[in-house]
Amino acid sequence: MKMSVMSGTSSKERPDGCVSARCHRAALARLRGFLAEESGSATVEWVVITAWSTALALAVTSAVSSGVENLTTEIETFLSSFTIKTSFEEWRTMDSGSGAGGPTGGGGSGAG
Repeated sequence: MKMSVMSGTSSKERPDGCVSARCHRAALARLRGFLAEESGSATVEWVVITAWSTALALAVTSAVSSGVENLTTEIETFLSSFTIKTSFEEWRTMDSGSGAGGPTGGGGSGAG
């Protein structure tokens, strides 16, 4: 009974059943063919491109996030200063009483 050099088990226990030198040469030929094949390289290139794109997106996100957060806070402060009017009556009293003309401060329509 022949012993496998790699695993120390007998050749009958190997899952591929390869026992002869011809079988080993065929396996090496398949390995060489696989290494010479170029269709798999496109997949590897796409994986690398995708990884770099993801890394770039994360870098841009971390660089921009603090500026966006500050701008969001400014917008929140600006918008919180406005009062929401829930009826037309409130708009009329505000328009005729102060002459402000709404949240933009543009005055009335002139037909008071």
